[in-house]
Amino acid sequence: CNTCYETSTNCTSCKSNVYHENNKCITCKNTCSECLNESFCNKCNQSFYLLNGICHQSCSELGDGLIGNDDFECVCGPRFI
Repeated sequence: CNTCYETSTNCTSCKSNVYHENNKCITCKNTCSECLNESFCNKCNQSFYLLNGICHQSCSELGDGLIGNDDFECVCGPRFI
């Protein structure tokens, strides 16, 4: 817990790399550095790329002309804009 209420296991907020659910702090998936919940990443760990809340090793593996940008997000390549 980052902050808690009455006991150390009754969390009211969590540190980074974890999300808050039912007064507990739960660790994000190992590819996420920040997450909203178990299935949605807000930011990926270094060397992973974010697309629709999921972290991928590369954007090109997803096809459709996607490339990784400087913010480690998968975006449409120049020819698809």
